[in-house]
Amino acid sequence: KVVSNQVTEGNATVSIVFKDLSSNGGQTVTSVTDSSVVTIDLTPPTLRVVSIVSDNTADTARANSGDTITLSFTSSEPITTPTVSIAGRSVAPTFANSSWSAQYTVVANQVTEGSAAISVAFRDLASNPGTTKTAVTDGSAVTIDLTPISLALTTGAVVCRSP
Repeated sequence: KVVSNQVTEGNATVSIVFKDLSSNGGQTVTSVTDSSVVTIDLTPPTLRVVSIVSDNTADTARANSGDTITLSFTSSEPITTPTVSIAGRSVAPTFANSSWSAQYTVVANQVTEGSAAISVAFRDLASNPGTTKTAVTDGSAVTIDLTPISLALTTGAVVCRSP
């Protein structure tokens, strides 16, 4: 176990002092015989860019039933597979080209109208937890709008006047 206030980040050093069963001291070992390295990492990762968009053809900041909402994010260092939710629904993220993305296709009876909430919980490869991200970093937003449009038509007299 690494105690963070007793070590510094970077490559770990080794020093093995030993004796045989007769208490004869052995030669202290301070290097490995292969090229392995242990790196101490105490720095938590961060998410640098987090954005959200809908595939709604009329407005990518709105989503209704059947539209797909995509959350994209990049981290400051490699991370393990994060836990992601969009609009309160757990989704499986994928990794490609140095960034992560997760998608949710809106199902009307699974969500509520309003801003599509996000959550990304993550850790780096040394198990340092990042701060769970619940907001985008670029000002993007998607509003879930399930209310159908309604038009009120009224009837009335049409008056035509001739000059």
